[in-house]
Amino acid sequence: MDFAIEKAVALIEAHRYIQRFRDKVVVVKVGGSIQEDDERMKALLTDVSFMSAVGMRPVIVHGGGKSITEAMNKAGLKAKFIQGRRYTDRETLEIAEKVLVTEVNKSIVDHLNNAGSYALGLHSLGSCVLFAQRMYLKGAAGERVDLGYVGDVVEVNTVLLEALTEDGYIPVIAPVAIARDGSDNGVFKLNVNADTAAGPVAAALKAEKL
Repeated sequence: MDFAIEKAVALIEAHRYIQRFRDKVVVVKVGGSIQEDDERMKALLTDVSFMSAVGMRPVIVHGGGKSITEAMNKAGLKAKFIQGRRYTDRETLEIAEKVLVTEVNKSIVDHLNNAGSYALGLHSLGSCVLFAQRMYLKGAAGERVDLGYVGDVVEVNTVLLEALTEDGYIPVIAPVAIARDGSDNGVFKLNVNADTAAGPVAAALKAEKL
């Protein structure tokens, strides 16, 4: 009997939540730490799949910093951080893009689709929705500190994102952006921190929750 009551209470709470967020955009930022725990990751993506099934409009923005560092170590490269930000040279950018797009993004999309949802990966090797400009930090003496091919999001393709979510798709965004300030030594892409990408995505879509 206690189990039945607990289940009823949970369903009532879920119903309130569904009513509040039905037809609303909810941006979910998936960090690198949870990606290392398969069970927690599966549980999170199951929740996102459920959100979509009951009429919410989830959008995922994911990171993958630890996986990038591991891939760099295998390639014999040492990760360099400045004020907590990863310095990204050309070789690091190529590794980051490969890990984020062909490994992390694909894994998330596959899991959601296997759960019965309609997920679509949006990234720099296909349909990219993030556009950025070079990011510079300020040093102790006020000097400009270069981070390499690292960017701040300045534009989000909301037309595509809104069309996808309205049709019941779950967009899964990898944080490698197209450079708005053009080519830099032949490089047209910028690595973006997933946290700083999720905010502009939520703002651009006027998301109900991030």
